[in-house]
Amino acid sequence: MQPLQKMFRALSLKAKIRFYVLSITGLILLAVSVYLTFSIKAISKKSAIAVTDEMVLNHAKDITKNLSKDISFVSSIASASKFYFNGGIASKDSLMKQLLLNLAKDNPQYKAVWLTLEYASFNPAVSKTGRKLFAAEFADGRLDFTLEDRNMKGEDSNGLYDQVKAKPALTVLDPYFDTNSKGNNSLVTSVIAPINNGSSFAGIAGVDFSLSSYTKLTEDIKPYPGTLAFIFTSNGYIVSHSDASLIGKQYSEIGKESQKQQDVMASIKEGKSIKYDEDIDGVSYYTSIVPIGIGSDGKNWALGISIPKNEIYHEANRITLIAALLCLIGLISIVISTSIFSRRLTVPIGKLTHAIKKLAKGEISEANKLDLNTKDEIGDMAESLNSLIDGLKDTAAFADNIGRGMLNADYSPLSEKDLLGKSLLDMRSSLMRSKEEEEKRKIEDEKHAWATDGIAKFAELLRENNHDIKELSFSIVKNLVKYLDVVQGGLFILNDANPEDVHLEMTACFAYDRRKLHESRINIGEGLVGRCFYEKEFIYLREIPQDYINITSGLGDARPGSLLLVPLKLNDTVNGVVELASLKPIEDYKISFVEKVAESIASTLSSVRINIQTSELLVRTQQQAEEMAAQEEEMRQNLEELTSTQEEMARVHDEQVKAKDLLAHEQLLFNNLLESVPDLVYYKDLDFRITHCSKSLLDKNGCTVSEVVGKTDVERFGEMGYRTLSDEQDIIKSGIPLMNVEEVFTYPDGKVEWLNTSKIPLRNNDGKIIGIFGITRDITDVKKLTEELCQEKAKNEANARRIEELKTHTKVVGKPVQ
Repeated sequence: MQPLQKMFRALSLKAKIRFYVLSITGLILLAVSVYLTFSIKAISKKSAIAVTDEMVLNHAKDITKNLSKDISFVSSIASASKFYFNGGIASKDSLMKQLLLNLAKDNPQYKAVWLTLEYASFNPAVSKTGRKLFAAEFADGRLDFTLEDRNMKGEDSNGLYDQVKAKPALTVLDPYFDTNSKGNNSLVTSVIAPINNGSSFAGIAGVDFSLSSYTKLTEDIKPYPGTLAFIFTSNGYIVSHSDASLIGKQYSEIGKESQKQQDVMASIKEGKSIKYDEDIDGVSYYTSIVPIGIGSDGKNWALGISIPKNEIYHEANRITLIAALLCLIGLISIVISTSIFSRRLTVPIGKLTHAIKKLAKGEISEANKLDLNTKDEIGDMAESLNSLIDGLKDTAAFADNIGRGMLNADYSPLSEKDLLGKSLLDMRSSLMRSKEEEEKRKIEDEKHAWATDGIAKFAELLRENNHDIKELSFSIVKNLVKYLDVVQGGLFILNDANPEDVHLEMTACFAYDRRKLHESRINIGEGLVGRCFYEKEFIYLREIPQDYINITSGLGDARPGSLLLVPLKLNDTVNGVVELASLKPIEDYKISFVEKVAESIASTLSSVRINIQTSELLVRTQQQAEEMAAQEEEMRQNLEELTSTQEEMARVHDEQVKAKDLLAHEQLLFNNLLESVPDLVYYKDLDFRITHCSKSLLDKNGCTVSEVVGKTDVERFGEMGYRTLSDEQDIIKSGIPLMNVEEVFTYPDGKVEWLNTSKIPLRNNDGKIIGIFGITRDITDVKKLTEELCQEKAKNEANARRIEELKTHTKVVGKPVQ
């Protein structure tokens, strides 16, 4: 490893530039090429698979849509056939024939339109095993109609009809081959819907249609060359396939991996999509299969597409090759440009290197300057080198002056970023500041030592004289005046013995004027002392009011030059104020000293006052102790009873609030229902009197709440009300609801009204019947519409009878219909 490092260090700049540029560029291009190759392949595969999956899904939706149309058509036939159960309609067979023939003509895509009805559903006199078949079927290009009886003796039990009857549901049959009269086979399926008469099974309706359109669909699915598309049913029956020879076979027969085929069939039956890779005739395919939901019996068909994988990757391989060629061309271009650039760069750099080596050895000389005829970065480097030589010469001269103690010598740095020049200037400034700071440090040390000695002195003084406030106050003021070298001082302490007369009281003074001695009381907020106490901050004045204070000496009177007032504050609580007067200004460090000492004074004064108060309170406390002990026991018992009572009241209150909120919410919902429901809603008690009713009931009867609530139907409607009273009495006795009862009412003015009524018993939480809930719907318009339809059907039957007289019956040719 070391020989290689020595050899690399010995290379020229040109060789190193080529090595670095080419090696780094080559690695980057190789990485980019590899990344692009795998990324493009992955993206292409993902995109093609996504397109395939989306295509399968879209085609499956189209097939589902077509089957849904067939299912809807069969459902409409089942609904339209219900008129046959109306015993009042004559010529029902002719009407049914006309209906099926018209449907077959309008929908020629169906091979047959048919339905079969049980005789028991419309004629109870006939055996329950018999049924009637109606069928319109295309045979050899013509439309025939069949009307015949089936299974009159129960001979085809367990057939398709019985299977649908056992489990009524919309059903799509598995495909089957149908042979026409010419012997041609076609793949056909049937869609079947159950027919109900009320809640009873009455028959089935269905259509038969060819699956040739689905074969055409799979032939048109060709997203890539070689694509295979196929459709198969839930039992594996292949309906359509790109390879026509596989139609009609089982899906399990076309694959070589039986387990995979079983997994596919299981996924389709569960309604799940499945995707996998497989080999077909030596070619690798990607296969995507999605389920197609049909009918309501839970069966699924499936649509699948298989695409050769080599077709999916064809475009990715082409793009990868182009990317590799572009990378190779780029590498060759970089090799050529690097050689030219390195040759033009290394020659002037060599000259710069030679000059810099001399400069590094300390040779600061004009001979080291360079003159390069270039205007690029190398030329800028040469100019910078020349400027550096000139600047270093000036810097060396300035450093020499500093070394000789010439701190005032002139010097300008090469630029704002000249680190060496700034360092020399900073060094000169540091040397000049060091002298000034040394002098200041001596003064500060003296002040600090003075303050430290003073704090220790006053701490000792406060410890020795803490038994009497007057003596302690005088000692404090006296020593403060002497230690601070001021001329007057006074101490004012808070007097709060009488809560209604709280004031400041002078407890000590030193060198004060006689007139000042008589003013020993100061109210809170009054004068400078009261203001200092109230604001809890020291006050320092250089301009003293004219008549505030005078200093008396043997030579005469004079006003002080400064005045300092400091609150005796402990934990934001002020216990007094110390006042000091001086003929000269008081320095800041002395003011700070007084503030610190004031805290100690406040603490000591507070302790002394507390001790005095404690002594006074001790006697009273002992007297009250016995009284309080007796009262405490009584209060404890009362407190326990009160706590228990409060907890019970809080619990009851919470339960009442919750019950009230719930009741209000339910009442709001109930009122909204009665106000907005369109049907006639009412509640009755056990005496069959209305307790609540909907707004729609009041509007229909044109009456107010007072005219309805509290009344029975007999009181409201007379004889007509007895009919409803009998039904409601049966509901109360049996507890069985009365549901969807249709009633007709004929009024004196000839108006006929049809109503649909349901009534259910109301029960309380114990299951006991407490009333009846009823809801009535006006179905008069529906009945009128039904009557009009019946009249229209009668007309159609008359027309059908006239047409039948011109036709002869023919026999249906083709696959028998259920």
